[in-house]
Amino acid sequence: MGYKHHIIPTLVAFFLGICLCLYVSNGKQSKEIKGPPVYLLADVDIHDNQTFAEYAKKSQDIIKKYGGRYLIRGGKIDHMEGKWPLERVILLEFNDIEKLNECFNSPEYLQIKPIRERSSSSKAVILQGIGANKNSF
Repeated sequence: MGYKHHIIPTLVAFFLGICLCLYVSNGKQSKEIKGPPVYLLADVDIHDNQTFAEYAKKSQDIIKKYGGRYLIRGGKIDHMEGKWPLERVILLEFNDIEKLNECFNSPEYLQIKPIRERSSSSKAVILQGIGANKNSF
């Protein structure tokens, strides 16, 4: 009988502690990240290096302002399987699709977009990441 009196308050306190931790972490997470991360994958063929360098310099601050970060910016490409003609790969990560869209539709980005279009041709896709608790298959 004494055993039950000690274990029940302990279990209740444990359960309430977990609920409080989940509540606090979910509140913080929902303010910072609205959904799974998203990635912008671009293949860029640069025709005018000097002009493109101007675009690259200006775009970095804009991307950072909207929470984006470069994961890949150029570099060596090693082909593993099949033929996939790539020139220069750019991979950006954003916390959510809203931030990515805000960035590339912002007045400051739209102002420099013609510089990129004059100096290069590109193909780009948006890839949805998997959330922390999602299965990858």
